[in-house]
Amino acid sequence: MNLNEKLAQLVAMRAEIAPAVEAIKTLEKEIKQEILTTGEIPKADGAKVTVRAGGERKYWDGRALEGFAAVHPEILQFRTIRPTNPSIIIRTEKSREK
Repeated sequence: MNLNEKLAQLVAMRAEIAPAVEAIKTLEKEIKQEILTTGEIPKADGAKVTVRAGGERKYWDGRALEGFAAVHPEILQFRTIRPTNPSIIIRTEKSREK
């Protein structure tokens, strides 16, 4: 099977399971909302529910800090640069609807 055929097979398989995937997402959203509303933690074999407390998340403006570092290079000691691996995104018609 060549690469084009494999991609076509992937599209067909995703289309076939799309209704089940959507039903799972909907049910999961309902369960999560009910847990948040009631505070009840349900139990079922094969499932573990964990509730994490909310809090704050801090973000920094990287572009602004790069500009600041041009004038104040001493802050560069606090910067870490890590290489990243290439990645590939495959979107099918259904996944574009989000």
